[in-house]
Amino acid sequence: MLQEQIQTVRDTRRQQKESSAPWNGTRKFRVARKEKEAGPVYSFYLSPHDGKVPLPEFLPGQFLTFELSIPDQPRPVVRCYSLSGSPEDRDFYRISVRRQGPPPSAGPDVPGGLSSNFFHNNIKEGDVIDVMAPNGKFHLDVHSDRPVALIGGGVGLTPVLSMLK
Repeated sequence: MLQEQIQTVRDTRRQQKESSAPWNGTRKFRVARKEKEAGPVYSFYLSPHDGKVPLPEFLPGQFLTFELSIPDQPRPVVRCYSLSGSPEDRDFYRISVRRQGPPPSAGPDVPGGLSSNFFHNNIKEGDVIDVMAPNGKFHLDVHSDRPVALIGGGVGLTPVLSMLK
């Protein structure tokens, strides 16, 4: 009986989440531009593969979820990256990805981050990738007139950049 109640709550939450998303499941996006930023960071500008713009709005601080088909992986690798562009840019979404190396204390045979290295080494302009709708509760309240102080560091600046813009 408890399992049924838990499943009912999960189903309800999933339906609520799906009904509030601009699209269900994944949508194909083309990498319109890949741009080197500071250090081990690249920004990826993603345009809808179907050409349907303007893109749905997102709140500054939200993220995109990616289903990546990485060779030698038994199923798609799912990762989230914060949107780093302006919510006013409606022709593309922008994410910025830092290449994740192996842990400092690891030996030479330990690989770096699976998805970040895939983005850096394999994803190129013109490629098509599967993306889920913008999501996330860590976002700026765009309707508030209260002052805001934005603090971030490292690649954690990506949602702050979106908020700043």
